[in-house]
Amino acid sequence: MNREKILTVIMDFLEKRGKLPEDKKKIFSYRYLETGHIDSFGMIQLIMSLEDEFGIELQPEHLENLEGLSTVGGLVDLVETRVKAKR
Repeated sequence: MNREKILTVIMDFLEKRGKLPEDKKKIFSYRYLETGHIDSFGMIQLIMSLEDEFGIELQPEHLENLEGLSTVGGLVDLVETRVKAKR
């Protein structure tokens, strides 16, 4: 599993809910929650989508670090970590 695949899934989800920043170099630092791109319900949908796509289960303790989850890059890191732990 590579980071590009994870990033693509996240970006596809977010793009369906609104326009993403033009500068793709800054996408990893994009704060999708703070900007209102998605709300808490959207976040739940995104988490469920990632779990289904990658066959992982994100437990509450994985989601406690809101700072890590607040950026696209942080979410990519979390999913990548959980995918590797599944192996």
